[in-house]
Amino acid sequence: MTKKQSNSLNVDFTNLAPLRDRIASSIRSAIIDGRLQPGSRLTEQELETMFGVSRTPLREALLLLDSEGFVNVLPRRGAVVSEISSEDVQEIYGAKSILESAAAKLACDTITAETLDELSALTDEMETTINDERNDYRTLLNLNSEFHQLLSDAGGNKKISQFIRNLRSQTLRYNYIYLSLKSRIDNSIFDHRNIIEAIRQKNKEQLEHLIQEHNASACRSLCDFIRQQSLSQPPQELNME
Repeated sequence: MTKKQSNSLNVDFTNLAPLRDRIASSIRSAIIDGRLQPGSRLTEQELETMFGVSRTPLREALLLLDSEGFVNVLPRRGAVVSEISSEDVQEIYGAKSILESAAAKLACDTITAETLDELSALTDEMETTINDERNDYRTLLNLNSEFHQLLSDAGGNKKISQFIRNLRSQTLRYNYIYLSLKSRIDNSIFDHRNIIEAIRQKNKEQLEHLIQEHNASACRSLCDFIRQQSLSQPPQELNME
């Protein structure tokens, strides 16, 4: 591993979060944005050198990422970045659809006008960003994630909200990999406006249908794209360039 590679992952030691969480966040971000490819091996020795920390928080971080589906921890072999597949997409989006529908229906009874305005503002910002010639997909996807998490949090059920947050982290991985699905973002903006209107009208049946179809459409687009691409790249050693 080169010096450049070893400096590619950084842990913010000024952050007061547990060290395990900070290490996991750094590795998770590298997986989401593609710096760590599916099949890449993460050995404890390399990670110890990279982060300059002891083995215990590293193991805790890898176990956390394993529980979230980002890596597979292998006994005495370290960890491997999880492969991506249509089956995984279907499972993630299927579970997310059920939970987001439940949270949104709860939000119908409790959401404030201020939160509805925030949802509208996020959607407007997405539309402005997608029309910008710079094609800032990272910002678009972050705005999209913020929209859905804000809506889920508005439901008031902290357990559901946390489950959704974990699932959304995994969908971000797919979205960062398949940034060329620009048509999905166009459709997402249209869907967001309809979702907001259904909440304003407190139409829970329509809201559930919209969110389920929103997830199903994203799932279909990703699965179709995966099937069309050759993802048979050989497993890589740790490479953060």
